[in-house]
Amino acid sequence: KKVQVLSIVSFLCLAIICMVGSYAIDGYVKHSLNDSPSNTSVINLDYNISNINIQGYNGNIYFKQSETNEFYLEHKYEFNKNLNVSTSNNTLNLELEMSKSFDLLDLFTEPTQYLIFYIPTTVSLNDVVITMDESTIDFSNVNFNNATIETESLSKVSFVGVTANKVYTKGYDVSCAIHSSSISEELYVESLKGQTLVQKDSVINALKVNNGTGTIKLESSIINSLSIDNTSGTIDVTNLSGNTLTLNSKTSNNNFKDISYKTINASMKSSGSLSFTRTYAENIDITCNNSRLLFDYVKGIINVNADAGTLYLSGVGSNYPNLECDYNNIVCDTNITTSNKGKTSKTEIVDSTLVNATLSQEYGYFMFTNNFVSVATVNCSYCDTVDFKNLTGGICNLYLAKIETSLIIDADAKTNFKYIVKKTDAISFANLIRNEETTTLELETEVPHE
Repeated sequence: KKVQVLSIVSFLCLAIICMVGSYAIDGYVKHSLNDSPSNTSVINLDYNISNINIQGYNGNIYFKQSETNEFYLEHKYEFNKNLNVSTSNNTLNLELEMSKSFDLLDLFTEPTQYLIFYIPTTVSLNDVVITMDESTIDFSNVNFNNATIETESLSKVSFVGVTANKVYTKGYDVSCAIHSSSISEELYVESLKGQTLVQKDSVINALKVNNGTGTIKLESSIINSLSIDNTSGTIDVTNLSGNTLTLNSKTSNNNFKDISYKTINASMKSSGSLSFTRTYAENIDITCNNSRLLFDYVKGIINVNADAGTLYLSGVGSNYPNLECDYNNIVCDTNITTSNKGKTSKTEIVDSTLVNATLSQEYGYFMFTNNFVSVATVNCSYCDTVDFKNLTGGICNLYLAKIETSLIIDADAKTNFKYIVKKTDAISFANLIRNEETTTLELETEVPHE
């Protein structure tokens, strides 16, 4: 037993000495820990190459602009592997072997191989196709027509200062970043996990994102057609403009701020949250099922259809206070239509400026407070609480039925705002009035006897 213990201790000491020595002399251990291969080979490429096809297990792949106007490939590696290279019909085909040689107890693995393409401006790339298991793929200051990237495991894909027609990325856990780039046709990103990032004055004709649990962050760019299918990932969109925005999401937080689109279509389901802040669109159509919808200074023609929704709409049609921006300078007639139902449903519309409002609440809670509205039509039935306060501008037509707990109409005769009860059921006319001296409430139908 003493011999066994001594042998194990001696082996461990020897291993530690070897590792320390290898690191000190810039050996394999240091290369493994720093993930930096020690060898480099250069392959000169034919200027007629227009397509690049890469397959492999793992590797870091870079496309850079050539400063010397030479077209070549750098292959960085730790061990002398065969880099399978072939050319046919102006297509460069490469295959990276698996980097798993000389692993010590799976602690010190072979450094990742690098493929670095230096592309002169005189070379026009048509198709770039990359199929990898896991990889870091970077396009920097280069132009190409189409790129197709498919990965199986954790991968990072980035495009910086790029001009392209189409980009297609797909994988299990892909982080795709677009920075200061222009994509004239379509960018498609599909990933169960990971991140989709667009920023810094990028211009994209169409962006389609199919996201699972990953994060989507879009900012300071123009995306003419934006379409997002999101399962449960977090979405943050800031300072974006375009023509059409389409969102299908559930079980997640989705925040849109300082955006301007011609048309917005959004669907929120399954206990999710959707918010729009300082937003303008000619038409806004939103479906909200068992979720929360927040508006904070939104302009346009708005239609909200909710089931068991929590709607808090503030500053609709109004300018954001103490802020001078393009959004505030937009002058438009803001009309809103809402429909909400369900025992747990809630609708609150406050501090808004509306030309026309058509509002429906079945069950739940309804509040319409501190609003300027030219013409409002409100239909409330079976609600626990209905509350009207401090309305100015014009008239509010009321259709009321079976209010369960309380109905408050706080009307001030000085504002000349008029409430007209078009239909009432199971509540007396006397109970409608909070202030008996109010002169701006009229009843057009027969009031049922108590």
